[in-house]
Amino acid sequence: MGNSVDQWLCGKILEYVNDDKHKYAIAIKGAWGSGKTRFVNSVLAPILKDKNKRLVRVSMFGIENADELYQRIGAVLLRIEGGDENEGKVAKVGRRVVGNVPNFAEAAMSFFGISVQLDVGMKFAVDVLASGKHVLVFDDVERRSNAADDLSLFGAVNELVEGRGLKAIFVIGEGSLVGEGERLFDYDIREKLIWRTYEYRQSVDSLVDGMFAEFRHTSSCVDIVECVRVAAERRRCVNVRALLKARLFVCELVKASVLFDPSVYCASLRFALIDMLEFVLMVCQGEGPEKPVVPQGDGNRKFSVELWKAEQEYARYLELPCIDAFFFSPKGDVEVDVDGDVRAYLGKRYPNSDAAQVIQELTSMMSYWPAVSDDMVVPLAVRLATVIRERSLSCALIRDAVTFNMRLLNIGLQNLVSKEELVEACVDVLERDHWGAFEFVRYHDTQLSRGDAIESILDNLKDRAIEIYSKGIAQEVAASMCDVGQSKVVIDVLNRLLVSGLRGIILIPPHLLIQAFDNLGPEGQEEVRRLVYKSDSHIGVGEEDKVLCYQWLSDLRQLLLDDSSGDCLAMVRKRYFVQNIEEMIDRYAATEGSVIGCKQFFV
Repeated sequence: MGNSVDQWLCGKILEYVNDDKHKYAIAIKGAWGSGKTRFVNSVLAPILKDKNKRLVRVSMFGIENADELYQRIGAVLLRIEGGDENEGKVAKVGRRVVGNVPNFAEAAMSFFGISVQLDVGMKFAVDVLASGKHVLVFDDVERRSNAADDLSLFGAVNELVEGRGLKAIFVIGEGSLVGEGERLFDYDIREKLIWRTYEYRQSVDSLVDGMFAEFRHTSSCVDIVECVRVAAERRRCVNVRALLKARLFVCELVKASVLFDPSVYCASLRFALIDMLEFVLMVCQGEGPEKPVVPQGDGNRKFSVELWKAEQEYARYLELPCIDAFFFSPKGDVEVDVDGDVRAYLGKRYPNSDAAQVIQELTSMMSYWPAVSDDMVVPLAVRLATVIRERSLSCALIRDAVTFNMRLLNIGLQNLVSKEELVEACVDVLERDHWGAFEFVRYHDTQLSRGDAIESILDNLKDRAIEIYSKGIAQEVAASMCDVGQSKVVIDVLNRLLVSGLRGIILIPPHLLIQAFDNLGPEGQEEVRRLVYKSDSHIGVGEEDKVLCYQWLSDLRQLLLDDSSGDCLAMVRKRYFVQNIEEMIDRYAATEGSVIGCKQFFV
């Protein structure tokens, strides 16, 4: 039957259905998306069928009057009474009834063998077809037309209940039919019609266990269902529609290789997944994080714990772009890299290093800095200085390490590293990981004000990082050219650079790209062309970026025109590539500013 809530409610409804002495209706009330309709269709209907009862579910969406209500009830009765063997006849009758009520008599005569007057309408159909075996369920009550005559509409229901002795159940959203809401109707009629209202409130545990049970048995060290449950409890989510949407994302999540990577700490992975699923549920509930708006004042920003929390939440959400891509990007427009995003998020928020733990503890402690004492923060400051001096930071932690070190140094704490030593250590970290340096530059920073001194250090590190990853990426591509079979490496590099659009693609020297293109087969050549052409959707904003992109495209075009290697079809692919590049060049030439002058110089 389902969970305990379903069992209890089904018991109450069966008591009502079997009550032959009293004529009244009941109501099931619950929040929007709580699963009321699912309960009716998937749980209640089979139970009633086992008891030789038939559920007649009628949506009141947009309904205005009693005539429309009878039409909908009659159409459902015709359908469910027809049976599978009469499906064609039922559809024919249903079309005549709903589309042209006066023809009901003719349809009824041919289908049921009964004779009626032509002017009796659909009300007669309901009187003929409805019996004690039918249980009427009126759903979407709160979505009836604003122009509906409630006295007439619910008076018709009352006639079916009291006059015909039929059983009727209203499925209503909280605050619509009973209590406060937009679609209240006459109190006397409501009180006369509905004898008892039952609350439909699912528990988080029951909903998650029922909807995500298939994901419980995986070889991952992390219980996905438990992570969903914790996230749902944090968001107080008992919305079935939201959980169903989230379930689609979980289907992608369970494919991520990080879930089965033995080098990843299970505890860290669990924390990261709960964070991700909490964001997923927020989006599915229509409450996705948004960039906080800083109040405008006299120019001096006052510290606000709530604003700080909102900024931190938004920053964490931006670190998981797969969520936004999955739910909001047109199909096929953006690749959803759940595995890559989880790994990156782990590296920043919950990595397996002492450095990350220090940053995490400092972040939590300094969230409420007025309540922090020296005795509490000094041990963390010592640990921070140690991981900086030992170069055990990751590129993703550099911003936070610089910020905390300088802020603690500025308030007078000892045992920290100097500005010069800090910069030197961070540069060493960037140099050993050029892709980490690339991510450091494009990382979406928080909106927290760091101060001029800290921003100066970060700007300096950003410039050094650009030099490091530009040189490193070029060397990586060049190294792959030593082996023709490794030329496909350039495709992986292009895909990774694509996040920064053409401004990222131009980090590959044109001559190396052409060399790789010539060494690739037809599919590889087509993929290179597609990726370069696709990158133009992310044109750099700055004029300097536009000039650099234009120059790179012009150089690449000329190299392709001068390159005569390859067979006939390879030359066709090159001409097609040249056409794409010329389209991109024309778009740059059409912009104002220095790019126009650039065209005159290069062409």
